[in-house]
Amino acid sequence: MTLIVPIVKINNNKGSTKNSTVYSDFKSTKTDNPNFRALTLEVSGDRAIKNLNWMGTDFNSAMQRLVAGITALMTQPFFDLYNKKTDEETRKTSCARILGKIIAGTLTGVIIRQVCISATKSFTQNEHTEAELVKKSKKTAEKIIKEFKPWQQCLLPKGELRHADFKRINKYRNAMGTFAAVVIMIFTNFLIDAPLTTHLTNFFVKKINKDEKIPDKKSTEGGNK
Repeated sequence: MTLIVPIVKINNNKGSTKNSTVYSDFKSTKTDNPNFRALTLEVSGDRAIKNLNWMGTDFNSAMQRLVAGITALMTQPFFDLYNKKTDEETRKTSCARILGKIIAGTLTGVIIRQVCISATKSFTQNEHTEAELVKKSKKTAEKIIKEFKPWQQCLLPKGELRHADFKRINKYRNAMGTFAAVVIMIFTNFLIDAPLTTHLTNFFVKKINKDEKIPDKKSTEGGNK
């Protein structure tokens, strides 16, 4: 079996003024190991490089949870609704239940993760994070913090990480925020997700069945006696 690993090569040509994305063909790279082969994809263009950097730096677990939720919302309800192995009433109930679960889980998962990740920013500051804020025009150079209070670095372990570059700090923030969110969601699954799922399930059951006519009482009794 040959293991194929894709490698993205970024052509960061500063002299280029093109904003379009240019993809070259996949090129096979030979290695000393006959069971390993790399496929290199060269990407050039300012916009493409910016998007790749964003995916590697700013695409956090909250965004990943949102993508997973949207994907589930576009697929799973239809599987239940068109499952011919069950009766119509069961299909509709299953569809309503899965809609409630997906929406409730996605809302709480995205919000809690993003809040936790954003909260870690106040406690993981250093000279590189301040420089990044100036770079993104969220602060002026005059307002850069040069001396940090203990609480502003309380989540940064002493040593190399305290003076790490922004990319490494950002990954650390995402990891810490995601871990805190997982702990919090152990409790919110019972306090928020469960009742919200029930409420949404009942709402969708009513919506799905709203066009159904109430059966005639006489017809259910076998007609007039």
